[in-house]
Amino acid sequence: MFWKIIPLIVFAARGTIYTRCALNITFPLFFVIFTVFFLIFFCVIHNVNNKNIFNILLLYMNEADFKRAKANARKIGVVVKRSTRKNKRLDVFRKGVKIASVGDSRYNNYHSYIRTKGKEFADKRRALYKIRHNNTRKKKDSPSYFADRLLWD
Repeated sequence: MFWKIIPLIVFAARGTIYTRCALNITFPLFFVIFTVFFLIFFCVIHNVNNKNIFNILLLYMNEADFKRAKANARKIGVVVKRSTRKNKRLDVFRKGVKIASVGDSRYNNYHSYIRTKGKEFADKRRALYKIRHNNTRKKKDSPSYFADRLLWD
């Protein structure tokens, strides 16, 4: 799969060097170089082998989903940051004190389902999530409560 992002054509236009890859997407060349160096740096820091690079990049929470989670957090009076724990999406803070780490980054949430599979499918998954976690999601300040309010609303 890595071969799909390898630049095939390099050309210049309006003083900027561009590159077109096998997916027929055009990027400025500096963006491609920056991305490659970032991937190398990321892999060295996290001791990642080649076969896991794409899996790790897919695990991190989409920026739009993160903004939506932050908006939901404001409604319930907490602050969220990207989690520092392995396989977690968000860390939840109240008055600067960490309360919980929520959301498994290896699985989708409501908003990622909407983005990838559509609203109808996402609504079904949300209903199943709420049934599955019905016993714990209503207990205030539990990780399940925050996951329900931040990732599935």
